[in-house]
Amino acid sequence: MKFNLWWLVLIVLGVGLLGFIGFRIWEKQNKLKTDAAQRAMRGGAAVTVTAVPAKLRDIVGIFTATGTLEAPENVKIAAKVSGRITYLQVQEGDKVKQGQVLARLDAADLQAGVDQAQANLAQARYRLAQAEIATNSNSISSDSQLAAQQAAVNDADNRVNNSAASLDNAGVNLDAARETLNRQQQLFDQGFISAQALDNNRNAVKVAEGQLRSATAANKSAQAQLQQAQAALETAKANNQSSQPAYLQSVEALKSAVAAAAASVSSARAKLNDTVLTSPLDGVVTDRLLDKGAIASAGQAILAVQFINSMWVTISVPENVVLKTSIGQEVQVALDALPGKSFTATIIQINPAADAQSRQFTVRAILNNTQGQFKPGMFAKVTVETDRVTQVVTVPQEAVETDKDGNYAFIVTADNLAERRPIVIGVSDSTYTEVKSGLKAGDTVVTISASTLRDGAKVNAGGGGGPGGGKGGGKGGSSATVKDATASSTTSEPVENGKKGQRKPQ
Repeated sequence: MKFNLWWLVLIVLGVGLLGFIGFRIWEKQNKLKTDAAQRAMRGGAAVTVTAVPAKLRDIVGIFTATGTLEAPENVKIAAKVSGRITYLQVQEGDKVKQGQVLARLDAADLQAGVDQAQANLAQARYRLAQAEIATNSNSISSDSQLAAQQAAVNDADNRVNNSAASLDNAGVNLDAARETLNRQQQLFDQGFISAQALDNNRNAVKVAEGQLRSATAANKSAQAQLQQAQAALETAKANNQSSQPAYLQSVEALKSAVAAAAASVSSARAKLNDTVLTSPLDGVVTDRLLDKGAIASAGQAILAVQFINSMWVTISVPENVVLKTSIGQEVQVALDALPGKSFTATIIQINPAADAQSRQFTVRAILNNTQGQFKPGMFAKVTVETDRVTQVVTVPQEAVETDKDGNYAFIVTADNLAERRPIVIGVSDSTYTEVKSGLKAGDTVVTISASTLRDGAKVNAGGGGGPGGGKGGGKGGSSATVKDATASSTTSEPVENGKKGQRKPQ
């Protein structure tokens, strides 16, 4: 009896287990059939999408970057000499003019240096004057000696000439006396004259011979005196030539001493002038580093002055943007301190070399600040126009997709089917992208899809959704302006192909 009961229990449990297993199998198969039917139904259902027509618009490509306003000229006013500040009246924010005295240093010691240098210059000039007087006196004395020696030579030369004439006359007289003696001798031999007459003629010849000897001696003496006078003249000339360079060198040395003393005076006056600090430009005092009474060291800054009638704003741009900028190009500047306003600046500098680390190029624009509304250090957003095209086919940026094959978009055909179109895009702004080929104006393009969209799939176009996701976004056809783009963008990164990370829901 007991044995039959156990078998009955086991049979009941086995039947229940088999029933449960069979139910689970039936339930799984039924769910699979239901899912298959639902998939079949979904496969034939239309995908809900948001679509807008491609339209002709003007596109302005922009690049937005951030920068800081800075003064074109920022000068530190520093002392060239050390000294106590005796005058300093300007404060931060005071406007100053070029050449205006800003500070003075104690100049007592430097003034004494100027006085000493001037005294040394006066002494050097006195010594030079004395040397020039002595040189002139020696020159006059030498010239007088030369003149006297030249006169002696001339006198000796005259005596030589006179003695030579006397010598010639004595010779002529001797020849005449000898001829007379010869004739008298002939007459005496013939007995025509007396012996006394002949003796007289002989005495006349002796006298003539004595006169010739005297004239000869006088001529030799005169020649000797001439030679002595000429030698004395040459000696005087040699002495004059040897002494003159020494005097001239002495004068030149003293002239150099005067020039050095004058340079010392100029240097001392320059140092004295360095105690007066003036503004090198028209501007505003932006920093006061020392106060009146403080000791300023040479090279230590006392004040800072900046030129603020114009402002620089410097930005960094990538290589694809720098190729589209040029000197003189206008850019738009927006300041956080002046919300809702846009100002025009002009590009004045473009660095031709990129930064080695960031690979960015530095571009600098100048902003007029004659009204003084801009301050150095203000944060600025700069918008640069890089491209501009007019009346081209455009679509919202959300309509453009990209894969390994390139860019494409889905259009809605007349029979409500999705058709994938390869497209070539061009310039983009903050909202729209130019389509160079693949679409024409009036084609309806999908901007948002409720599920993954495939080529040829049925679609249910909700329409009416502009850029911004089909939730009452902007109306198609409005052209983005630089101001709108600036206001809607806070990044310094460029917008590549008009896309800023928007993705279509999958």
